[in-house]
Amino acid sequence: MEVHFRAVPPVELFNLPLYEHHLVIDTRSEEKYQLGHIVSAIHYPSWSPSLTDEEKEASLLKFIHIVIEECLRPENPNPVVVYGDGENAREHAHWLAKRLEFLKKDRLSVAKVTADSSGGSQQVNPVEYFCITIADKTREVWYLEGGYDGFQKQYDFLCGQITFMEMMPLPHHITEHVYLASRVVPLEADYLHKLHVTHVIVSQHQLLDWGQLTGISVLKCDVRDTDYQNMAGCWNAAVRFIDSASQETPSARVLIKMLGRSRSASVVLAYLTMMCHMSLEQAWEHVHNICHKIDHSLVYYDQLQQWTNNKQICES
Repeated sequence: MEVHFRAVPPVELFNLPLYEHHLVIDTRSEEKYQLGHIVSAIHYPSWSPSLTDEEKEASLLKFIHIVIEECLRPENPNPVVVYGDGENAREHAHWLAKRLEFLKKDRLSVAKVTADSSGGSQQVNPVEYFCITIADKTREVWYLEGGYDGFQKQYDFLCGQITFMEMMPLPHHITEHVYLASRVVPLEADYLHKLHVTHVIVSQHQLLDWGQLTGISVLKCDVRDTDYQNMAGCWNAAVRFIDSASQETPSARVLIKMLGRSRSASVVLAYLTMMCHMSLEQAWEHVHNICHKIDHSLVYYDQLQQWTNNKQICES
């Protein structure tokens, strides 16, 4: 029943992923919100510290009515994300976590009070519906460290006046320089430039219009859509490619997309073990925590274990 509060960096919000439509709350002023906000964010301004408990409750009820009556209910009710300006926003997020926890426990009594106050004229009680569809399923409230400005600095393509309908599938941001893509992430220059992708790693056997990658550095690996192949040559080339890109361009972002998420993940695992000094187990845990859909049986784990052991022997 508990709702936990957690402060998170921008990369965790990006990796939810945002295109799956979570409840994101912007607590800044109306003026700042209108100038630009994180995609899909709903405005729920921080209240003044001088507000009474009754006034805070009234502001929450007003927000709940807006979410339900304007059909802004998210597809994914967990986590709820809050961002704003300074400590006031953090306090707001803490308070919201406690109120969502309370709504989980006492939603029937809260819903009855709001129904009585409205004269019982509504066929659907917005508060009860909010509790059933959102509060009951919320386990965490995230407070975004750095607020809007910190998120915009890293992911400006998800900020401003962009609407949820304009969203496209996003890759997962694994390290500062590495994106991991699934099959649905498009390999198109305009899209990649928006993500500030400078390099891509693909299979030379993918059916692509290579002209779509204008202005992007490309590494083509001899990887086929089969579970039985030697990946060592691909891993060697990919690790060198990513390392070279990051050395030459500090702001480089390398997107890896090779015939599906798991084969691409094997390249990421190879990079993490060689260049980020992780054990294979640590690398797997790091990547799987970010992208739960990766299949352990499809990342050539036994080959990776042998490959990393051979590399360590060569370096010793």
